[in-house]
Amino acid sequence: RQRTVAEVKNILERSGGSLGGVGSVSYLFEKKGYLLVEEKEEDKEKKENKEEMVLRMIDLGAEDVEVVEDGVEVYCEPSRLYQLKNAIQGVGFVVKAAELVMDAKNLLPVSGEIVEKLKNTLSALEEVEDVQKVYTNADFVS
Repeated sequence: RQRTVAEVKNILERSGGSLGGVGSVSYLFEKKGYLLVEEKEEDKEKKENKEEMVLRMIDLGAEDVEVVEDGVEVYCEPSRLYQLKNAIQGVGFVVKAAELVMDAKNLLPVSGEIVEKLKNTLSALEEVEDVQKVYTNADFVS
């Protein structure tokens, strides 16, 4: 554990940051259930409107739904993740991923030269063997 903390601290200090105390930024995030849902096979061929899929997810109990390239990202209360996953699969959709995540409450716009520096720092943190997940509230503006 101490080796990992030292490694993370070193990465942050090299990029001009510092390591905060336990829970020092937890107020910036909230725990959510996350599902990545793919279209039904028959709907892929029909080119069904993604808006209909979004409405169906809301009808099934999703709190928030976002259309992405791979399908639809669905967010829910953490305690409802398993129940919502089963409901979505029950109507024939494919759930590609289901997990608990820390969702940023407010995004901070980041642009210019800071973008590359921050992306390199996040990438370095993800490469640390004992780091399981890296969350950010950065909104990369082009």
